[in-house]
Amino acid sequence: MLFLFSFLLIHFLKLFCNQSIPKHKALSSERLKQIDANINQWIKEGQLNGATAIILRNGKIVYHKAFGFASENVPMKTDNIFRIASMTKAYHQRGCHDAV
Repeated sequence: MLFLFSFLLIHFLKLFCNQSIPKHKALSSERLKQIDANINQWIKEGQLNGATAIILRNGKIVYHKAFGFASENVPMKTDNIFRIASMTKAYHQRGCHDAV
């Protein structure tokens, strides 16, 4: 369930950034704060233990932040490695869908 939520979160952020921020403008600090607030709220509600969020603009990282815990008493870091198991099927399907 956590892997599915992570997958959906990635696509939510992608969709949120692509539709809400014109390419010719800089990132909105209010919208970045909203991302922080949403992820922190999900952690507070127990929907997530931790998460990392990353936004790229023109191939460059413009936002990269870690939230919550990777495991008990181990804080999440921006360079944590996650096991995605069967989630590669969804990424492959999405890639095929975008290519068509």
